[in-house]
Amino acid sequence: LCPGFNLVDRWPDIFGEQVFERWEERGMRMVPDGSGTPTPLHWGFIEDARMHPGEPENMHPTCIIHGRQDEVVPFAGSQQYALLNDRVSLIATDDDHYLMKSLKPIEESVLSFFQLHQE
Repeated sequence: LCPGFNLVDRWPDIFGEQVFERWEERGMRMVPDGSGTPTPLHWGFIEDARMHPGEPENMHPTCIIHGRQDEVVPFAGSQQYALLNDRVSLIATDDDHYLMKSLKPIEESVLSFFQLHQE
């Protein structure tokens, strides 16, 4: 659901270069969690993320469900990933990052996906 590909490359643009640099200097930054509550995020998160590829190697059938109006994680990243990986199917919803308007289509898509790929 709305995978955050290339997080390390995107976040300086999202937060701003100066804010990103201050985060590194201070070692901690408050970011909103899923409910919008400010939560401390340690700089080690970025250090760890830098040790991993921005996009995972895809070796299995994968279904991505992503809202076209996502302002947290751009839809274009999922679209690009699906275009470059033939094992990936992308389901675009008319929703934002939280996908609250898409719960029923998500349920139907997930059940269909797993029925299709049963072994």
